[in-house]
Amino acid sequence: MNHLALFSSFVAVVEHGSFTQAALHLGKTKAIVSRQVSQLEAQLNSRLISRTTRALSVTESGKEIYQRARVILEQVDDLSQYSQQQNEQLSGRLRLSAPQTFGELNLMKILPRFMQKHPQLKVELVLNDRYVDIVEEGFDLAIRIGQLDDSNLIARKIASYKQVLVASPEFVTKHQVTHFEQLSTLACIVDSNRRGGNKWQFTRQGSIHSVKVNQQLNVNSALAAAMAAEQGLGICLSPAFAVQQQLANGSLVSLFDDYLNDDIGVYAIYPHRQYLTKKVSAFINHLQQHV
Repeated sequence: MNHLALFSSFVAVVEHGSFTQAALHLGKTKAIVSRQVSQLEAQLNSRLISRTTRALSVTESGKEIYQRARVILEQVDDLSQYSQQQNEQLSGRLRLSAPQTFGELNLMKILPRFMQKHPQLKVELVLNDRYVDIVEEGFDLAIRIGQLDDSNLIARKIASYKQVLVASPEFVTKHQVTHFEQLSTLACIVDSNRRGGNKWQFTRQGSIHSVKVNQQLNVNSALAAAMAAEQGLGICLSPAFAVQQQLANGSLVSLFDDYLNDDIGVYAIYPHRQYLTKKVSAFINHLQQHV
């Protein structure tokens, strides 16, 4: 028995609201769709859809099965597309938007490999920290970091990064930085792209600690904030990818590692998956493998 076909018919009925419309969408007869949904219900020993002569409604069990089935079908579809793309040359233009620092430090390390694999593809990468309107401004894909706004766009998580408190060794020595509470009095550098501004929140041993830091410098770039910290201007809360090199060479040191800030999610944002092109799908897969 083709379980994917059963799930596909069930998901189509839920999303289209009727057996007739689901059948038209799938290119099947109404009888086949109805039979496959009934087979799925029998197999799961659970009523998924309540049918009347005038309407149908999804049961509580059906709602849960729908969510899980939809994920399975999307994963199968993604796998199929990925397999095809491995042996397929992409062409045309791919227009991308990404945050400045992430683009410079991360995307530019992995983008060349993707372009070398698809030499017929022309890429336009726009780096800025403004939330672009993907549809209005003609972007195929946008990279966004941190908390997402509710929207009709699709978000796929591609990575996550820790956030770390850093300062120069000279600053730490000069100001005798030893206690977490000093964040409210010592000079701090705030990346204005972070939501929350100068109110930083951490977790330690299950307890939440919030502090309103002494904002000495406000700058709209994680890289610029890290550079300012490197020059001894203050303490900075930074995504780990922006200070990886400085921590390695000792020009910055991490502080209060037992106070944990929430990891930052990195997301690929694009319009509804129904309109996802092969070049966008291929680039998302590339991001997930290499970021």
